[in-house]
Amino acid sequence: MIQLSGGFRLEMGQSGPESYNNHPIYEVNILGNVSALATANFTTGTGVAAIHRRGTAEETVELAKGALDAFDGRADQLLDLPGLADLVGNIPSGFVTAVLSQCEDIPLIGDGDGLPGCSGLVASPTVTSGDLVVFQVLVRFEGQQHAKSALQRANDSLADQREKYGFEDLAVRLEGNNLRVQAIFGVPKFEDAYRLFTGGF
Repeated sequence: MIQLSGGFRLEMGQSGPESYNNHPIYEVNILGNVSALATANFTTGTGVAAIHRRGTAEETVELAKGALDAFDGRADQLLDLPGLADLVGNIPSGFVTAVLSQCEDIPLIGDGDGLPGCSGLVASPTVTSGDLVVFQVLVRFEGQQHAKSALQRANDSLADQREKYGFEDLAVRLEGNNLRVQAIFGVPKFEDAYRLFTGGF
């Protein structure tokens, strides 16, 4: 994950990593957001990423430390929250997976109204051999009415989103209380898709 960061125009900090319980933590600039990347397990290549949308660099590093504590079994895990583990298990695993438990203000639909009733969002991109990125997003809502409302809004704006961002394909479907979105686009469009699907978290 840390090696991939340079390929997507992510700026690594100049001071080097901070060591925390034998885990290196790097401060990173991800599209203007203060972020932290950490290696959780060198053998498997597992890492964690933390982004504090309104916080300082220090607060962001603390989030990464909390994620590492969860990985090491010293604290509760984000995926212990009801339903999030099921979301992760129902989306293809890409080179990184973003998991958000607070997602009502994510601009996924593109109409400025966020995602009312959203109780969990998982996004995972995969790069194909043809230099295309397949971005899968699974959004869980508190009830089917919220999900149906989001589906209707998404259907109304899909054509505009596809044209605006130059995606090769953009589709959405309802799965119970969940909304599944898939976008296919060239690697240069990754920044636009990242902001759309995660709000830059």
